[in-house]
Amino acid sequence: MVNEGLQAAEEKMRREGVPDAAIATFRHYYEQLVAGESGMLPDSELEPIEDIPEADALPEEADAEALAECADAAAERPELDLTPPRADRAELLALYEGAW
Repeated sequence: MVNEGLQAAEEKMRREGVPDAAIATFRHYYEQLVAGESGMLPDSELEPIEDIPEADALPEEADAEALAECADAAAERPELDLTPPRADRAELLALYEGAW
């Protein structure tokens, strides 16, 4: 069954030149919403973050090995399946390097 609202939204995004990856992501979350998902995490799944360093305490330059380790760990996370297309290690590393 084709959802007419979703189809219309996708057609409009294509006309406006929205990238296919963004359209796929929109479709993914639209379908979750239609299925009854709220997108919210219950409090029982949340954990407080402790011992966050101050920004001034961070090194000026990125540690390439540490960024690579972060990309390796992130590439294994199942949550990446929720943002199609799934980012690979190289894309994650590029994001980390760019953000640093």
